[in-house]
Amino acid sequence: MLASPEAARFVLVTHSHLFKPTYPKSKEKLIGSSALFFHQGHYHTRIRKLVQTSLSPESIKKLIPGIENEVISSLESWVSIGQVVNAFHEMKKFSFNIGILSIFGNLESNYREQLKENYCIVEKGYNSFPNRIPGTSYSKAVLSQYKYFRSLYNSNVTAIAAVSATYR
Repeated sequence: MLASPEAARFVLVTHSHLFKPTYPKSKEKLIGSSALFFHQGHYHTRIRKLVQTSLSPESIKKLIPGIENEVISSLESWVSIGQVVNAFHEMKKFSFNIGILSIFGNLESNYREQLKENYCIVEKGYNSFPNRIPGTSYSKAVLSQYKYFRSLYNSNVTAIAAVSATYR
């Protein structure tokens, strides 16, 4: 047993190979086995570098106009409600929209709504009891995950088709 943060840091830094994070199979199934935090070593390092590159100051600078538009849109929607808003829920929406912007760029609103709807279902199922009984949160999440990835695939196919049409 460790009694201080310094001792814990020392052990985790010098003997990190002895510690391996584990996650329940149900969570791995919902998120996907290729998720960054299910891996260690060289693969983890390579994927982490890819993610870090997308979060670099240079990459974020390119997103500033889109982020500014999202801020203005959010503020206008809060004003139009005419009552107190729940900051937690509004920041979750805002963060989701910025995440979509940073990953996909400007996405059509119907794809964005499909992603948001399926993401919310998967999020609820993530911390639920993992059973496949129809109607349960976990069962809905597994089904929604399939729809989520299908909508991602469809949005990418649409984007690729649009780009290839411009080069014909």
